[in-house]
Amino acid sequence: AITGASSGIGRATAILLAEAGATVVLGARREDALAEVARDIAAVGGKVAYKVTDVTVRADLEALVGLAVDREGGLDVIVNNAGISPISRFDALRVEDWDAMIDVNLRGTLYGIAAALPIFARQR
Repeated sequence: AITGASSGIGRATAILLAEAGATVVLGARREDALAEVARDIAAVGGKVAYKVTDVTVRADLEALVGLAVDREGGLDVIVNNAGISPISRFDALRVEDWDAMIDVNLRGTLYGIAAALPIFARQR
C-alpha cells in the first residue's frame, strides 16, 4: 500500500514497484489523479487497485490496508509517503498550516503504521 500515490514520489514508487512485478494498492485524496496512475499501471500489465485515502483519517488507512489484504491475502510493505510542506516565514504565524503538516506528515504516518503493524504481526 502506498499513500500519496497520485503524484510525485508516491506515483513514481507505484510505477517502479508495479514494473518489478508487485501488485500495488494506491491511496491519495484526489480520485481523478489516482485513477490516472492506476490506468497507466494497468496499461502496461501491472496489477493495481486504489482507494481514495485521507491519511488524517485513521479509518481511511485501515481501509487502504484492508483493500491490499483482501486483494492479495496479505501485506508486504506500506509506503507512508503522503506529506505536505507549507512554506511561509515563521513570523507569519500560519499555525493552521503547522497543524495540517503535523496531521498529514506525523499522524498520517502513525496511522499507516497502526493499520499495517497488526497485519505484519499476523503474517509472521
